[in-house]
Amino acid sequence: MRTFPLISDAGHAWARVPRKVLVESGIANQISTHSFQKGNNVFLEQDSDLPKFVEARNQANMVTKFAPYNNKKRESRIRGYETFSFSE
Repeated sequence: MRTFPLISDAGHAWARVPRKVLVESGIANQISTHSFQKGNNVFLEQDSDLPKFVEARNQANMVTKFAPYNNKKRESRIRGYETFSFSE
């Protein structure tokens, strides 16, 4: 089992996943530009990309949990991070 932070603001949410974990899941090439990246972390967009990640972990019999962090009073700084891109 692994727990990932789920960071949300008033309009959206992202799960922070280490890039290495995302690549190991085998779906990094399927992640859209609706997700973001900073340093060694990828912030998977809740509606389109996070379900792909959870499904890949489920297929590998890995339990995935989330620890919510909410800031409903202002936009998350994640919105200003670099758009996700993947190259092997």
